Amino acid sequence: MEFFGHVIDGAEVKSASGETFASVDPYTREPWAEVALGGAGEVDRAVTAARRAFDEGPGRA
Repeated sequence: MEFFGHVIDGAEVKSASGETFASVDPYTREPWAEVALGGAGEVDRAVTAARRAFDEGPGRA
């Protein structure tokens, strides 16, 4: 089964806890992918990366 992690700061990463969940196709009701289960740590990392990109990214004048 394919794995999908979080995309944080341009890189695909696993959850710090290592937890995942199965994503289920609503039509077939069969699992089709394993997905990283995020928590507060992933949110903090994503917000920090987004803030840095906003403040220092190439779009800033």
